[in-house]
Order: sequence, then structure tokens, then C-alpha cells
Amino acid sequence: MALNSEPIMDLANINEKVYEFIKKRIIHLTYPPGHKINVRELQRELGISQTPIKAALFRLAGEGMIEISARRGTFVKEVTEKDIEELFATRFILEAGAVDLIGREMKDEQLEELEGLYNETLKSGLESNYELFMEKDRAFHMKIIELTGNQRLMETYNHLSAHMQIVRFRMARHNVGKMPWVDEDHRSILDALKERNPEKAKKVIREHFAKSMSFLGRQSMGVYPADSPSAIFSVTE
Repeated sequence: MALNSEPIMDLANINEKVYEFIKKRIIHLTYPPGHKINVRELQRELGISQTPIKAALFRLAGEGMIEISARRGTFVKEVTEKDIEELFATRFILEAGAVDLIGREMKDEQLEELEGLYNETLKSGLESNYELFMEKDRAFHMKIIELTGNQRLMETYNHLSAHMQIVRFRMARHNVGKMPWVDEDHRSILDALKERNPEKAKKVIREHFAKSMSFLGRQSMGVYPADSPSAIFSVTE
């Protein structure tokens, strides 16, 4: 079959666009875990050469989102119990480090930015719209990272965030809305930062992630008992 006569996307910066296109399909489970990605099918669909497609796949493989085998082909990676555990542990390390950097010296206008994002998570409708809740929740946590002004830290967190979204979109398929403790936890994180108390903020973040990891694991994979978050987060301050 011939290529589409007109590419479906602008060819300017095509490598980045193809990468984002495939990554979005993985995150939104259009390509679910275990799905075999067919380069020729993508080539026909997008109306482009295989070169940017292969470049995107190698990049996604480097980020741990797909597996490329010379014999079997290219597959979206499965999400395991260990993956979920490591994702939350790494998120905590990054956010705790960010809080250490900014916690005692946050400016009032920075706190106002964070409070504005917190207020976005309180809007009505999020209780039943998990996908919208995910966007607001991610923005709140990402702002803590962004306030450090550390570009490498932001890039690392963004990379991790894509993996978190895969797990979270599994949750969306269970028609689960906002987790019941989120508003209170976010308020506590914000209050601790307003007090310029990084140790208190880190303690709340640790507890917040422990509950979220346990909940996400139980609902999407059935791997954590209700009252037993991973030992990664069981250390007391």
C-alpha cells in the first residue's frame, strides 16, 4: 500500500512530533501494555518515512516505555508491581529534594502560584472525572519541581510523569474519580511550605505517595493490600 499522499502532521520538527504522537498513544492506552507497534502501519497512517518513526521508537525504548527485539518486534512494556513501587519512590526522592531546595526560601508570589493550582484541584466535577483530576494533580506536583528552577530536575520529573500517566489511565478505565484524601494532603503540603518547613512538607508528601501508591496498585493491578503501603514509604520522620 502506498504512503498517504499528504502527511497528517507538519513535517517541521517531525522527529519530536512523531515521538509525542506515539508516546501519547501509549499513555492513553491506545497502545496498551503488550501491544505490538507496527512501523509499516504507522508509516502508512502518518504518510511519512520510517526514519522519524524508528527514531521515536528508539527514544521511547531508552525511556523504558517500549521494548525492541530483533526477533519479536516492538512492544509496549508491561507495568509491574515493581514499576509502580519504583515510580513512587523516585517521585518522592525528586519532590523531597525540590522541597529541600525551595522550602525555606519560597517567595510569597511562588506560594500564590502553587495555591492557585491547588484551587484548581478543588473544582467541581473532578470527583467523577479521573482524567481531568490527573491533569490538575500533575500540575500541582510539577509546580513544586518547577519552582526550583532546575532544568535537569524538571526534565527528569517530566520523563517520570509519562510513566505515571500510564498507570493513572488504567485507573480511568475503572471509572475512579479523585482519591478521597488528595485535597487534604495537598492543603497540608501547601501549608507546610507556607510555614517554610521543608521537613513537615516532606513528611506529608511521603504519606501522600504511600496512600496513592497503595490505592493505584490495588485498583489497577491488585498488588497492594488496603492497609499495607510499600516499606519504601513506611519510614517514620
